[in-house]
Parts: sequence; structure tokens; C-alpha cells
Amino acid sequence: MHYNKQDIDDWDRIFRLKIINSVTGIKPANLIGTCASDGSTNLAIFSSVVHLGSRPALLGIITRPSTEDVGHTLQNIVKVGEYTINHIHPELRNRHIIPQLNLKRLFLNLMSVGLRQNTLITFRHLL
Repeated sequence: MHYNKQDIDDWDRIFRLKIINSVTGIKPANLIGTCASDGSTNLAIFSSVVHLGSRPALLGIITRPSTEDVGHTLQNIVKVGEYTINHIHPELRNRHIIPQLNLKRLFLNLMSVGLRQNTLITFRHLL
């Protein structure tokens, strides 16, 4: 099958979203945790975590451009300079907690299964 740019542009938005998101195959979902300069925390689902190298150990994420309404994860990373990449335990996937698109509902669902913020180390001391 072959589609050109015009074909893709003409597709219904939801159909295009599903097709384009599936082109690269199954991608794992990760939770990216950040902290804003005011101390507030943010947790977001990303399926764009990439392995760049093992010596030195390099991982990264690809984000959409940040705007005033969205992109708090990227804004926090740029301002504070640190983030966590968290694996989603299979138990959460099995409970259908993760595949939520509404982040407010996602946060409430995460809280309802007992997930809580846990700070193990202050990364700023390591920089």
C-alpha cells in the first residue's frame, strides 16, 4: 500500500492518529517524572523513550514542542535539568490504569492504586 502526503492529510484526524502512531510498531510506555522550579511535580506517559548508548549510558525522550497549555514535562526538564524515566509495572497495565488519555483522570487512577511520589535522591547534588 502506498499513501502520499495529500492522502494522509485528507484522512480523518482520529484515523490518521491511529495509523501514524502504529507505523513504528509496539512501543513501551514509560512514566516521565519531573519537578518544576516551584517544587510541584509532574508525571506524564511517554512512548518515545530511546536508548542512545551504553558507554556512557544514554537514554532520552522525544517530546512535542512545548506550548503554554501543554508540555510541562519539557518545560520542567529545561528549567530544572533533571527527570526520571520510570518503568510501568505490569500490574498497573493489567488493571487498565495506564491507557488513559485524560491526565487528570490518569492522576486520580494512579493515586487510587496506591502510587505515591517517592524521592530517593536529590539529583542536583550529583550535577
